[in-house]
Amino acid sequence: MQVSKYSHFSAIDFLKDERFLVWQLFREESDKAYWQQVMADYPDTAPVIRDAEALYKQHVKLNDFKIPPYEIIERFVLLQGMIRRKKEQRRRRRIALWMSGAAAGIVGLVAGATLLFTATPAPEQPLADHAAFCDTSFTESNEVTLIVDHSAMVLSNNSQVSYTASGAIAVHTEHTSGDALIREPIAETQQNKLIVPKGRRSSIILADNTHVWLNSGTTLIFPSSFERNRREVYVDGEVYIEVEKDPARPFVVKSSALNIEVLGTKFNVSAYSSDMEQTVVLVEGSVEVAAGLRKTRLLPNQRFSTDGKGDYKVDEVAVTDYTCWRHGWIQTNTTSLEELARRLSRYYDKEIICDTRVAHLKCYGKLVLFDDLDKALHTVSKNMHIEYRYKNDRTIMLYPKK
Repeated sequence: MQVSKYSHFSAIDFLKDERFLVWQLFREESDKAYWQQVMADYPDTAPVIRDAEALYKQHVKLNDFKIPPYEIIERFVLLQGMIRRKKEQRRRRRIALWMSGAAAGIVGLVAGATLLFTATPAPEQPLADHAAFCDTSFTESNEVTLIVDHSAMVLSNNSQVSYTASGAIAVHTEHTSGDALIREPIAETQQNKLIVPKGRRSSIILADNTHVWLNSGTTLIFPSSFERNRREVYVDGEVYIEVEKDPARPFVVKSSALNIEVLGTKFNVSAYSSDMEQTVVLVEGSVEVAAGLRKTRLLPNQRFSTDGKGDYKVDEVAVTDYTCWRHGWIQTNTTSLEELARRLSRYYDKEIICDTRVAHLKCYGKLVLFDDLDKALHTVSKNMHIEYRYKNDRTIMLYPKK
């Protein structure tokens, strides 16, 4: 083990060391074992490392302002996102120099006072102006972003946001063992946004205990706390919702083409403003769906679909086909290859284009959404007798198999 560099480290030197900081941030067993080995191989470092730990726990501050652990964690997630994007941009270049700067940036996270929340210039808008509210620079981010009180915080993928009835906010991420309070209760009810870009997923528990899962490329607008007689959110994208029952306050979901009203139920909404078709699939309970001036009430196992022009149809479906995405797979019963490619494009944040000779082919079966896109495409190509090729880093073409 090459650990001789630590022999002459002071406690402050350890606080500038990337690996030491990662150990202090996340307390992983593998990191603990590494540092125990360092102290075993170089006993003189042990008391210095303990001093550095004490300094980290007691004196990580600036002008007597201690950085809360949750803020350090979320800033580290932000840094990871920056590193990932930089790697993608410079995949064919040497990035050692930039990574050295990133390591120095980790030290800045501990020693600096840069706030994670940054003010945005956009004024607060009511839910009625949801279309304008959705159109902000935050939608261009490559990371899950929570916007509260015109300030933005970057979250890790698959993080879960929770609101209490008082408006306090907590976040549970894959990097933390419990929920971290990130915002005290907000005095006034105001609209917030959870933005999940392509290639990411997230979930949120609203102030009334309603649970919402957000698929890739989805924006949810919601209040910090609901009014006494109405609960209303706006969706651009795909969500699965389990609504907390409250007879005195109907729950309303709005999109660019739909208005869905419920009391307590489970249902899936696919309402990407970029798509012509928007759908509602009812799993449990009852919902009333309005498209333009036309309304209909759905029963469990029914699917409502509209073309955005006011026309709609209702048919019987297997609800699992439309809700399984939140469990990490897609059921492709009679789905066209073109439609499957569109869904995979959103899920993996890549452009997948079908040759016209294969776009109409029907897909059948279950497709697991692997972390690796190539594994998913290999499964599709093997079962449908097609082949895929990378046109560039961002674009993939599907062709007939030769």
